[in-house]
Amino acid sequence: MEKQWKHPELKENEEFLLNVTDKENWEFKLSKDFKSLRRGKVAYTTGGKEVVPNLKPLFGLKKSVRMRKLVVEYKKGFEPSKDSINAGGVLIMFTPAINEDYWIMRIKLYRNQALIAFPKFGLIGVGFAKEINWNTNLPYSVPAERLYQHIAVNKKYNQITKAHCLKAIKMLQAACKQYEKEKKEIVLNMRDVDNMLSGAVSEIRKAKRMQYSKK
Repeated sequence: MEKQWKHPELKENEEFLLNVTDKENWEFKLSKDFKSLRRGKVAYTTGGKEVVPNLKPLFGLKKSVRMRKLVVEYKKGFEPSKDSINAGGVLIMFTPAINEDYWIMRIKLYRNQALIAFPKFGLIGVGFAKEINWNTNLPYSVPAERLYQHIAVNKKYNQITKAHCLKAIKMLQAACKQYEKEKKEIVLNMRDVDNMLSGAVSEIRKAKRMQYSKK
């Protein structure tokens, strides 16, 4: 396998960006993403085969991005949007009003971008809060790698890495699993309460019938 050519003037941790003319001000254009930028002395064609006259190589040292600490945030008083109607015995399902504020839980990633979990068609979907391709999400139970590949188009920022996303997805998956478990337990407990109340009412009625039969 042929070894990748490296510009001889490239310093440690730097990237070769492009060859520029004296009149071009690429430093200004790229200063937002790079800690430092400098011009070298000799420009080469791709692979370093030939020297390019009248151009200079531009090198950059990228800014280190400090990502947020990943924390699962739960939305207080969340009200799910309606996603189905019963029309003459036929259940019609439609996409709920999904937007960046429609979530049960979320994990903030970078600037205004976050991963969110929200109810959809009786399941819990996971996707990005800010979307270029609207409604790009999958159920949380889908394997993390596949889920990431499906929603990655909406990352928005290059600073959000795949590793960071996968970690956040797995955290949301665990939180969603616990959420569904607790929700199921509440339903079961409510059934127990209903059964107890029904039993108590039945006993009261029975006692009253016996009381009337003795008169």
